[in-house]
Amino acid sequence: MLKFAETGPPRDWENLQMIIRLTLSIVCAMAIPASWAGDAMPVAQQNLLVRKYCAACHDDVKMVAFFSLQHYDAANPDPGLTAMLLSKMKDGAFGAAGIPVPDKPTKDALLSALSEKAVVAGNWYTTIQSPVTTAGIVRESGALYRLTLSCNADTHQGEMRVAWSPKDVPGTGGTLAAVIDGEAPLKYEVANGEGRAILRATRLPDHNLTVSDLFPGETVTFPFAELTSNARQSLSACFNPPLTTP
Repeated sequence: MLKFAETGPPRDWENLQMIIRLTLSIVCAMAIPASWAGDAMPVAQQNLLVRKYCAACHDDVKMVAFFSLQHYDAANPDPGLTAMLLSKMKDGAFGAAGIPVPDKPTKDALLSALSEKAVVAGNWYTTIQSPVTTAGIVRESGALYRLTLSCNADTHQGEMRVAWSPKDVPGTGGTLAAVIDGEAPLKYEVANGEGRAILRATRLPDHNLTVSDLFPGETVTFPFAELTSNARQSLSACFNPPLTTP
């Protein structure tokens, strides 16, 4: 508690003014949107750098590792996509298209800003834009694995895909094993340099999808039990088609 001296308030008045200024600065700071305060660089600059250095390979046509960065929007990012982007950047993808890399402060600021957006990549991220539903999640076990699903409710066409970064399959290729809810494994041959595989899943797992054997000692489990009911219902139009009666 402040106590004013009987001989006059000058010094105590200065203290009170300082407290008022401090309180106002705290209130103003709390009013700043988190998206402004948290980013290490402006969103527009993040988008510019990602599209400049990454979209040359990851565009709508090539779809390297099953993703495009041609329209990446740091203001509304897919956390799993951002996690894959970060993994590749940290593994030396800057300059892969022959473009001179940015200076270290710029690179570090971009990595810091993107890291904040990838924090929740271990949770399902779902978008439902009728008739298409997409869902994705990331898991790490040495390499970073990203599982994505898409379903078009009108055509009942869907895909379940897994991609990994930054490792490449050793030698000339490898074999990936995918297990749905503990059933017999499905085997997939993966060519060296592919970094991705399409899984021939005929149904959504009730509990888990486990991927292994691609790299020695690496196994990842994707928790389908954590899918929201809305996402599961939308995806089921492609992966759990209803039985037809004659």
